[in-house]
Amino acid sequence: MKEITVEALERAMGSPEEIIVFSDRDSGLRGVLSIDATRHGRSLGGTRVQDYPSVSAAIMDMTGFSRAVSLKSALAGAQCGGGKGAIIGDPATVKTKELLHAFGRFVQSLGGRYILTPDWGMSSADLAVVAEECAFVTGLASAHGGAGSPEPLVAYGVLEGLRGAFEATTEATSGGGDLTGVRVGVEGLAMSGPHLIELLVAEGAVVTAMDPSEELRRATAERFPGVTVVDSLRRLQETELDAYCPCAGSGTLTEEFASAGRVRVVCGAANGQLASPGVETAFTRRDIAYVPEFAANGGGVVHCLEERLGYDAERARATVATYRDTVRTILRTAVEEGRPATEVAVELAERRLKGEAGA
Repeated sequence: MKEITVEALERAMGSPEEIIVFSDRDSGLRGVLSIDATRHGRSLGGTRVQDYPSVSAAIMDMTGFSRAVSLKSALAGAQCGGGKGAIIGDPATVKTKELLHAFGRFVQSLGGRYILTPDWGMSSADLAVVAEECAFVTGLASAHGGAGSPEPLVAYGVLEGLRGAFEATTEATSGGGDLTGVRVGVEGLAMSGPHLIELLVAEGAVVTAMDPSEELRRATAERFPGVTVVDSLRRLQETELDAYCPCAGSGTLTEEFASAGRVRVVCGAANGQLASPGVETAFTRRDIAYVPEFAANGGGVVHCLEERLGYDAERARATVATYRDTVRTILRTAVEEGRPATEVAVELAERRLKGEAGA
């Protein structure tokens, strides 16, 4: 949890277009919503259910998360800005029907400026309850009238990001994204990881996978007999690889891994991948191409927005396919100008948010 000072809170509150603190006395609902930016009149993003110690702590997180959604939306070409919300409380106890209905009425009152998607502690089933009071809900399971899981599209974005990263590390302007025989480590098998493995295997990549869950490891080994499955993060990060794909929790890319890992490219679906800002510096020092997470993991945003617009699978896939060129441009610019890739990616995303020509 970020340190909360008056100065830090004022900085956080000065960043988004709007911060809303909401509550409902009868249901016990209380929380915050950060709308970082609206494009085409809307923002999009998840609302999590988490037992934050204070409203201030929730604001600190949501302002940063909503900005990240704006950046990934811009780089994915999605016609929306970023929004992120938090319902404060233990998800095991606070998610009553009354509370979810009250939250739905709050989102409905915004008139479409914020479109709700799944997030930590807020499942597709929970969203179906919210949708009983709100028309601005997406990311629903097919059983509830939605387009199904966004994870396959998230995985496809990572695959295209990998192609772009490998092209950026060669002289090829195209065609350098062939993944045949490329050794790829996939961290995390609960969400997008298995979908990414499926794509990589079809490409002829040599995959090593890891998850702390024995059940998920066993299921992966049974589904993909040619994949090597290891049981610890350390074992995966000590494996000699061409690419490493973090698709699990936050902060698993440490300075130790960046300084010693045997890898050429890092590109994954996880949010908050870097344990500290110094990790990217360590990658750069060793000429390891680090793809900023928001430059390749926006497939979920595209999927959820498509669901709102009338899902077109080919259009969604074509949108996410642009990550290949975007990542290649970011990484090559970073090398040419001697700047961190994240700095270059943020600059590009901000130009797109402002609608500058040629961005």
